[in-house]
Amino acid sequence: MDKKTETKVVKTALAEAGYSGARVSHGSGTARCWLHVGVDVPRPYNCNCNGRTIGYCRNCGEAIQEASALAEAVVEKATGRHGEYNCISVEVFLRG
Repeated sequence: MDKKTETKVVKTALAEAGYSGARVSHGSGTARCWLHVGVDVPRPYNCNCNGRTIGYCRNCGEAIQEASALAEAVVEKATGRHGEYNCISVEVFLRG
């Protein structure tokens, strides 16, 4: 699968999983096999960050881990990449 097709397939799969507006790109040079994914998730209702500038509260950390694992699973299923070295990088952004 070429990069353009893979990007389109991944964006479609993430949108179907509830991550509309996901950002997908590929690495370049020696990192050309890497697939970079950025997803937005709402901040948990029980957030205790209280305006922190560094780090997250436990609730936000758990939300980030869950969203990252789910997004990676969706991408693996859509692309067929799997294993310990699947070359998928998922970044989760808390919104709200």
